[in-house]
Amino acid sequence: MCPDDVDLSKMYHGLREMYWWSSLKCDVTNFMNRCLVFQKVKAEHQYLLGLLQSVKILK
Repeated sequence: MCPDDVDLSKMYHGLREMYWWSSLKCDVTNFMNRCLVFQKVKAEHQYLLGLLQSVKILK
């Protein structure tokens, strides 16, 4: 499971306000991909949609 662009962008911009180094964005991406806490929280907030249901069309 990889972080989506929104999560990556939020963390990157939050860190960039106080810190900067040349590989900051790469390091943030690597951290988010390897962080077990982040992966657990991310999985808890995903909803399973299930099977699609057909919609009845009124005439």
